[in-house]
Amino acid sequence: MDGCNDDLAWEHKRIEKSTKTMRVERQWLEDISASAQRVMKVPAVVLLFEGQRVGADEWILLPLEVAVRLLGLQKEEK
Repeated sequence: MDGCNDDLAWEHKRIEKSTKTMRVERQWLEDISASAQRVMKVPAVVLLFEGQRVGADEWILLPLEVAVRLLGLQKEEK
């Protein structure tokens, strides 16, 4: 865990400009979730793409349930 506030515990990942792809592994997300749960926070991942030319260079990954609640979205039925 790289940081936390009142609600979130986050892991911050920096992706070098030369990196063409970024893979997210289930175990990595499970580890971040476990770390956040230990401090009773919501897990989040912040991605920083170095040297991004178009669009945002920082992104955040949140569990869907959290995004639905925060953004007032409708969750699709499976």
